[in-house]
Amino acid sequence: MSTKDHDTFPPSNGRFAGWFGVGLAVVALIGVLGNGWQRNDLVLVPLLVLFAFVVWSAVLQPHAAVRDGRLELHHSFHTTRVPLASIRDVEVRMAMLVRLAEGGRLTFAPIARTRREIMKAKAADPLSNYADLVEERLRHLSAEARELGAAAGPVTRQPAPVRIAALIALVAVVATALLVA
Repeated sequence: MSTKDHDTFPPSNGRFAGWFGVGLAVVALIGVLGNGWQRNDLVLVPLLVLFAFVVWSAVLQPHAAVRDGRLELHHSFHTTRVPLASIRDVEVRMAMLVRLAEGGRLTFAPIARTRREIMKAKAADPLSNYADLVEERLRHLSAEARELGAAAGPVTRQPAPVRIAALIALVAVVATALLVA
């Protein structure tokens, strides 16, 4: 394997919108609590916390990583793990497409090109284009894994129980607050 033991690839878009959404929820929460406790705050506070959590889960948390000879695609509420030797090709268009050796494929929306980048169809330039960098790095790591004789294993999907439990708890709190208020 490579001299680095892991690579992390954050989302290629949406970071500003995600942080803006979380910040908006925090400012609204401060505004709601800043004027003293009122009856409707029982609903607004958990609703704002739920909104911030969903924005974080859907926009800020998803990322791709390479660890222990596997590509990990961290989605909002689950993680998909693919052995690098099982990857036949990687292409980033409107979403990242991972083609597998046994014929399957996986898509990952957080790493994508803009429509304008797709229409221009320039030559690959990993030094100035993030999508090209991700493609080249993953292609290199998967080719290296195959050359070193790494096993091409199955694709696994593991749920994120903490995030799922947090979402269920927040929805339950909002539902309870709506019933009580």
